[in-house]
Amino acid sequence: MANAKLLMKKMHADYIWDGIGLSLIGIFSACYLVFNRKLAELHIQFPFLNFPLFIGEILIFLCLILFLIKFKNRPKKFTNWHLLFFLYFAFILAKAFCGYFKWGPLAFRHAALFYYPVFAVFGFAFYKRSLLNKYTILILSLLLIYIARFANATLTCFILACVLIKAYPKSNVIRNSLLFLLLIFTPYKTFFLNSRTALVSSSLTIIFIIFSLFFILRINKKFKILILALCLLCLTVILKKTIPANFIKSTVNINNLISDYKELDKEIREKERSFKMRKIQIALYNPGRRKAAKESSNEELRIAMKQLREKSEEVVVLLEKPEIEIKHVQIQKKKLPTMKKELKTNKEELKTMVEELREKSRELTIMIEKSQSPTHDLLIEIQSTIERSREIIKPWVQLTTDTEISQKIGEIQILIENLHSKIEIMKTSAAAITTAPPIDIIARGKTTSLFRIFIWRDMLMQIVKEKPLLGLDFGIPLRSKSIEILVLADGDWGACGWIEPHNSYLNIIYRAGLIGIVTIIVIFIFILKMIKKSLYLKSVTGILLCAALIDWLIQANFFVIFELPYSAIPFWSLFGMVFAYIKTLNKSI
Repeated sequence: MANAKLLMKKMHADYIWDGIGLSLIGIFSACYLVFNRKLAELHIQFPFLNFPLFIGEILIFLCLILFLIKFKNRPKKFTNWHLLFFLYFAFILAKAFCGYFKWGPLAFRHAALFYYPVFAVFGFAFYKRSLLNKYTILILSLLLIYIARFANATLTCFILACVLIKAYPKSNVIRNSLLFLLLIFTPYKTFFLNSRTALVSSSLTIIFIIFSLFFILRINKKFKILILALCLLCLTVILKKTIPANFIKSTVNINNLISDYKELDKEIREKERSFKMRKIQIALYNPGRRKAAKESSNEELRIAMKQLREKSEEVVVLLEKPEIEIKHVQIQKKKLPTMKKELKTNKEELKTMVEELREKSRELTIMIEKSQSPTHDLLIEIQSTIERSREIIKPWVQLTTDTEISQKIGEIQILIENLHSKIEIMKTSAAAITTAPPIDIIARGKTTSLFRIFIWRDMLMQIVKEKPLLGLDFGIPLRSKSIEILVLADGDWGACGWIEPHNSYLNIIYRAGLIGIVTIIVIFIFILKMIKKSLYLKSVTGILLCAALIDWLIQANFFVIFELPYSAIPFWSLFGMVFAYIKTLNKSI
């Protein structure tokens, strides 16, 4: 009897510690998704340390205390997995302190890439299905619906909200109301238009969900095939209707990318012999420089929009001429009246577009005056407007013989391509280009892709040259000779003296060598096991949760996902909780 009471007491204490731990992780993850860098850069500076203690590390410390209390309250049997985790973190700590004493505080920033996975352990340890009662599900669902409008991880928030709404107990009214709110307020365009990476990751994630549901739905095979075909058709139509043709073309046109790569590589080789990398003071981060770069970028965008609007207004005035010459050679005479009527309609659309540009310019100016950067939604709206401008002016390019109009439209086309490139760069926040590559490369929207390719090439060349078995030292700043010759992303490496590779997997191998390769393999073994178990048990919730992880894992090929707390902490916490949930579906995984 006494033992039973003691056990109940320990279980109650466990419940409390799990609730506190899960709440801490959930609150911080939500705030990270909304506030990103602003929250991540909050820190405490102790006078006896030459580096700041960031809020993410404070969260690790708090979660570790709760984890140890929980472990002491109900000790677990020591297994081989515990030993492997202990050896892994011992290796990371040893490498971090060696790098710190040899190179400085930047070593701890590099170590973060490897110690943020501890949140997977915390998420797994703190997860309790019983903590998710109808009140917490309701609050979390509403929170995710709200966050999805502002966070970069819109698809992840949408999927998690679907999972929670599905789990809401009993009341169909509340469940349907939450689903209605989710469907109404989700900004679907941001699934695909945040960046090219978002287009690829969201598309592949949705395809994964469609095919997984095909395997687990318990209906007639013919109906399964029909549903699969309809879903893929709907996705194709949505992509075609939502995403500008130029955006898709710039994503999949490999030939242009190869051509641009060769052109810039030639420029690098011509300048390489006389180029010397300048000395830059190493910093953990430099908010002042980044802020100045953002302000400059915002002002450039405002000026570019103003120029496009003014040129478009000039064309509208020219189109008011009583009679505009049309290329008769291209059109049969009987079609001339119809063509003139269409051009008249087209002229009205151009006027509407000018008004839209004026309105968007006004919104942008207000944000700049308040020292704010344009939101993703505003950038996408601006991009949508300029894509329509491209389509509106196309008939005039093909049909008019008026020299003045043709000249002005040619100038508008150049402005549109410049503006498109600026928006792409601002949306991905990948590079602030001060000395731009050739205009045709910018026009094709390939600067951010080439920026990554040249960094990856330089990293691989360094790995081949130095052959570091356990990776390069933590603390050695990564600098890419290629992008410095091209003066790409100088707002990043010029501010801090180092650059992020925008590929978390390559970065893991670069910093940890063979241990890094094993780490990546283990990550994918875990995710494959979770997918396999979800398919075997025909768990729709399990598949959706795995899909949310897959979205992040795909983006990690092109973004800084595992290195930064505002993406790494939410991802790893979710990873641990998803593993814990799927494990509860069966006794083993």
